Amino acid sequence: MLDSHPSISCGPETLFLEQMVKAEQNNWKRLSAFGISQAMWRARIRELFVWVHSQHAERQGKSRWADKSPGYTLILDYIDSLFPDCQVVQVIRDPRDVLDSWSRRWGPRRAHQAVRSWPEHVRAGRAFGRRHPGDRYTEIRYERLVKDPETTMRGLLDWLDEPWDQNVLHFGDLDHGYGSGSLGDEQSIARWRGELPGESMIQTPRQDPGTEPNHRDDRHRSSEIFTSSIGVGKGPINTVYLTELRLKSGRLMRDLGYSRW
Repeated sequence: MLDSHPSISCGPETLFLEQMVKAEQNNWKRLSAFGISQAMWRARIRELFVWVHSQHAERQGKSRWADKSPGYTLILDYIDSLFPDCQVVQVIRDPRDVLDSWSRRWGPRRAHQAVRSWPEHVRAGRAFGRRHPGDRYTEIRYERLVKDPETTMRGLLDWLDEPWDQNVLHFGDLDHGYGSGSLGDEQSIARWRGELPGESMIQTPRQDPGTEPNHRDDRHRSSEIFTSSIGVGKGPINTVYLTELRLKSGRLMRDLGYSRW
């Protein structure tokens, strides 16, 4: 949705800063032997990361860029050292719906990982928010976003000090250029739609029974906002997972208003 704004480029998940953190932590003794400081090393990482995003933004004629890698929530202090003026947006979803989504997408074993991952990510993001002023961190509820996308996006763009643009509500009608050169055309479309693991969690409504898919339409309308993704966790999720979730995250769920349906 942000990528549809005329000023903001938000490409696919980059993920690699997670690897850069590990490289620094696990190999700093070797790196420092080359006579470089941590500040010098991180300046080069920042330079590379800015280049990845800015060249993509410039091709689209956009002045700002964003990165939507979920795992970066756990390394916000590292990212803050690279980009001390960055603004962080955390999208929070009912963990029971997250469990159901992970289970359907990747199977029960990954769903069990969500029992740990959900509170870990939410707490990390909120901890960053408590340590920084209100113009550096904001939260968006997934449920509010899909139920009232215009109000939610108007508030977010105002927080980002960007003008309202109707295109953010019609992101599926725009060509975002997310295809990968290493994939076939149909695979690129599937990955963009979230049908291949590791990509966007935006879901696409199932085709109505008895209708033929419109492939030309799919290429440009690869995702939509729909409210049927709310409350899916009421389905047959493993009771053990739900019990463990309540034990690990019961207080956090209550604080966020997720204790009841």
